[in-house]
Amino acid sequence: MGRSFQSMDSNGDGTIETDELPGGRGRPITLTAFQDNLRNQFHKLDRNRDGYLNARELTAPPR
Repeated sequence: MGRSFQSMDSNGDGTIETDELPGGRGRPITLTAFQDNLRNQFHKLDRNRDGYLNARELTAPPR
């Protein structure tokens, strides 16, 4: 998680600014908010709540 954030945070200020985002659009995001978003997305996908994503969970349509 941290590496992908750091690779996008080109100026190293701890926030991905609009011009650092893919497509150059969107709101700035901090590392904490980035990690919270990833965690929330994982929990939505992990339907059986086992802490792992299996093939069925990865290929299921979004809910």
